[in-house]
Amino acid sequence: MLAESPVSVLGSAPGVLHAAGRGVPDALHRRDRQKLRIAHFTSLSGSAGIWGPPSVNSAILAAGEINRRGGILGREIELVIHDAGQAPEDLTRAAEDLVVSEDADVVMGCHMSAARMLLRRTFKGHLPYVYTPIYEGGERTPRTRVGDALSLEELERVHIRGVMANSPSLEAAARTLGIDVSTLYRKRKQYGM
Repeated sequence: MLAESPVSVLGSAPGVLHAAGRGVPDALHRRDRQKLRIAHFTSLSGSAGIWGPPSVNSAILAAGEINRRGGILGREIELVIHDAGQAPEDLTRAAEDLVVSEDADVVMGCHMSAARMLLRRTFKGHLPYVYTPIYEGGERTPRTRVGDALSLEELERVHIRGVMANSPSLEAAARTLGIDVSTLYRKRKQYGM
């Protein structure tokens, strides 16, 4: 059964958690805020379930390489895998739970466009959402990136902007990012914020 294979892949990968929808494991709620948590929505079931294992493996490989180089802004990446192939109401509920619980810093999607339409509405104004598959075009939702890959600088800029937008002060944003305020000032100048 296809839905079972990603679980076995994930079980052996350090820094990767599998979110199975409602009743998410306690490990997800004991989050280490020093890590950059990326919620990776990919199709693990349904007609697009064939994409899931390669997408998960690619995300694990990329996170491992980035972490070996010091992470992003010194923060180790932690992946949480979500099934974007589930029923639309369950997918929407999982995304809403993620927003309410603040259990992610960035959302990455590798799934069908129908799932993208649901997820972008939920994450709009709350979390940066990066949609990675080749795409037919036309997406205009703020803070949603589609198409070509983001560079580390672009991802860092998006993450800093998102944290700053949801922080009461630059000092609070710097604490959330795990950097000094002087570094945040320098990054703001570097990225024209």
